[in-house]
Amino acid sequence: MARLYEYQGKELLRRMGIPVPRGSLARNHVEAARIAEEVGFPVAIKAQVLAGRRGQAGGIRFAATTEEVRTATCALLEEALHGMPVEAVLVEQRLAIQREAYLAVTADPSCRQPVVLISLQGGREIEETAAQDPTWIFQVPINIRDGLPEHVARNILRRTPGATSADIGFLTPVLCNLYRAYRTYDCRLAEINPLALTPEGPVAVDAR
Repeated sequence: MARLYEYQGKELLRRMGIPVPRGSLARNHVEAARIAEEVGFPVAIKAQVLAGRRGQAGGIRFAATTEEVRTATCALLEEALHGMPVEAVLVEQRLAIQREAYLAVTADPSCRQPVVLISLQGGREIEETAAQDPTWIFQVPINIRDGLPEHVARNILRRTPGATSADIGFLTPVLCNLYRAYRTYDCRLAEINPLALTPEGPVAVDAR
């Protein structure tokens, strides 16, 4: 089973029609500064390692100037994160996030079906959300023969705790396209954590 870096996962989501932040991969501070100037400030500089909780470990920095980008990139490329060396960073636009959600499609061996997981109570701290109240993580098995057409996705979102009519409208195409990515690329897990709800619409801030 192959695990993908964030930038690779986001490229697959982009191909499926799911919005992702503007940005690109950099392997040194010169490339990072150029990308940041092309994207426009402020930006996020994110260490590319195969591990979660990068923000808590200091693997995500923010910059408002070219010099800050250079400094942050050099610092990250000199570090190891969760015991893994950082060989590249993803430089991308910093979003104006209003709310965060969690979306995933994963394989469930117990029922031998894909399962959709949704939480509208934040994405980054999904483990804490599940521990505090498991009902906030809505789980729905999907009949693999029928797939996930738009009307089914819409009905799932209608039943999701806390979903508004606006959430249903924004998230239906994202959920359909995430399921399409899961099937197209034969995934064990296709996860957006978090999915940012911005003034321009939903954007996948991270991908796994």
